[in-house]
Amino acid sequence: MKRSNPKTNNFFKFGDTRNKDNLIFKQYNLEKIDKNGYFYETWIIKKPISKPKRLNPNTQREWVYGDIDERGMYFIEYKKYPDKEGHPYMSFANENSYIKKTITQRKNTIVRKCNKQNIPYDKKCLSTDYLVSIFPKDWLCPVFGVKMLWGKNNNFDSPSLDRFIPCKGYIKNNVSWISERANRVKTDATLQEVLNVAKWMEQKQ
Repeated sequence: MKRSNPKTNNFFKFGDTRNKDNLIFKQYNLEKIDKNGYFYETWIIKKPISKPKRLNPNTQREWVYGDIDERGMYFIEYKKYPDKEGHPYMSFANENSYIKKTITQRKNTIVRKCNKQNIPYDKKCLSTDYLVSIFPKDWLCPVFGVKMLWGKNNNFDSPSLDRFIPCKGYIKNNVSWISERANRVKTDATLQEVLNVAKWMEQKQ
């Protein structure tokens, strides 16, 4: 099924533009269907990028994956086409979409690692829906209680999918989202951090 142009209520035709990024409609791809049941669409750049990337007003630096704007939306990426003012178009997502997108990326990386290193895993466990369902609703690491954040500036606080008993692999009831710091605690930790991990492990038994 073809998606209609909301401006005209007719099917898109070559040359139609869309408001959000000023791209031009080229064609429908009749061989591919998106998740909503519509044919995929091809959009092309109307004009080249003429201005630099917009900076995050909170950091005065380029936006980083996971940065949050004033609307509470999460930054995803700079696109390779301009917005209406000529800056690289910026893509944002709401919290649920951001979590799902990021967990899908992590899941794909883990599956590749498992296949390469012969680590056992259950496809139902390493599914986006399951991994989203066990992600802490408050974003807090169950070991240290710190808020887990994805992004280049949050290495130790980044969510990490831990195998409680490593040799069992990635199977249900053997995986938890904990901070990267908690996952590395065996090799680099203070006594109090080790005690926190031990206390959490006792609760899991």
